[in-house]
Amino acid sequence: MGNLLDYLYWRGDLPLARDPFNDADNVLCALLAYMDFRDLVPEDPETVVSFSETVQALLDRMQGKNIRLGALMNPLVFDAAREMASCERFSRTKITAYCNVCREDALDPQLQVQWAALTFLFEDGTMYISFSGTDDTLISWKEDFNMAVYATIPSQKEAAEYVRRVMLAHPEYRVYLGGHSKGGNLAIYSAAKCGADLQERIVRVYANDAPGFHKSFLSAPDYLAVRDRVLCILPDQSFVGLLLYHDAKRKVIKSSEKSLRQHDCLTWQVKGGALEAAEGMAGEALILRKTVETWFNQMTLPERKAFVESIYKAFTSLEAKTLTDLVDGRTLLLRSYRALPAEERQIIRGMMKKFFSSGKTVYSAAVQSDKEREKTAVKKKKQTAKNTFVTRIDGASLSLSAGKKKKNGK
Repeated sequence: MGNLLDYLYWRGDLPLARDPFNDADNVLCALLAYMDFRDLVPEDPETVVSFSETVQALLDRMQGKNIRLGALMNPLVFDAAREMASCERFSRTKITAYCNVCREDALDPQLQVQWAALTFLFEDGTMYISFSGTDDTLISWKEDFNMAVYATIPSQKEAAEYVRRVMLAHPEYRVYLGGHSKGGNLAIYSAAKCGADLQERIVRVYANDAPGFHKSFLSAPDYLAVRDRVLCILPDQSFVGLLLYHDAKRKVIKSSEKSLRQHDCLTWQVKGGALEAAEGMAGEALILRKTVETWFNQMTLPERKAFVESIYKAFTSLEAKTLTDLVDGRTLLLRSYRALPAEERQIIRGMMKKFFSSGKTVYSAAVQSDKEREKTAVKKKKQTAKNTFVTRIDGASLSLSAGKKKKNGK
């Protein structure tokens, strides 16, 4: 058992022509969309560059600099990129169409946008369109919160346009799409909305521990046209991957970490050249997911909007721009909350009270359900033992009766 770096050491010598693109390859490509390829990879999808040379140029550009990766980025991402760029499996890959969009407007949610994408062109005639997840900027987190309020967010629409542009520029390629966290959500949305004329070229859509959608999206004909090609990969204690709604095929895997730390895909475990399957979702993850679902169902749409805006206002009043800034200044967060108008503090307190109440209700129901299952299991065990005993007695009686008949017959 190992991680994705071990996978590259074990399988990196196998070209895609011999061992086709798989789930582990998808996670690695999704991970690299987080890296900053600005000024190294053209945004124009018709202009391609060497993957190996570009990664080396990126690492050279970083050398000697104090690079802050952000509160969520695993520094092993650079080791993964270096290994991918040098191994036989990916060294002749081309990349194109790097796009990194971040627009902020404090008042208009339709102008709060953050997404990034990178396209890999493999020598076996397939491409992987990769979307990054939430980055370190607070505006990115605000857009994530908006997913709980609005059926569609700007990043989804722009991602679909990006996919269409890239696929039209390379019509000879079969297509994989994927991403990690919000990036997986963008991949699914893009596959659904890129157009019926392009959907037939899509081989697989990967959502790697990605939040879902509002229920209305899952019944739309354009989504239903690609649903059977969507694969949701999530660790067994996932939280992010259980948010909102998914109805596609799910693959539950193991991680070397616990709880929210499993969201880091470099902790995901590999065995025998594949992501290692888990037995199923952990009970704690399901309880947390049900708590959030219950909590949201208790809110009206105006309450959701007010809550999201109040939280965001508390964060940004510290003049923080990134999650790292917020972590560094966490001692000021309480002061920022206290500086909010009384009505906004009341909104936050009220919503958090509902959250803890939802958690208590869900946990109590889970405990009661466990007790009922335990009672049923004990009852079933007793009944099985009774049936076994009766069967043995009946068998002994029949044997004794047969013996008497045989004796009398003599």
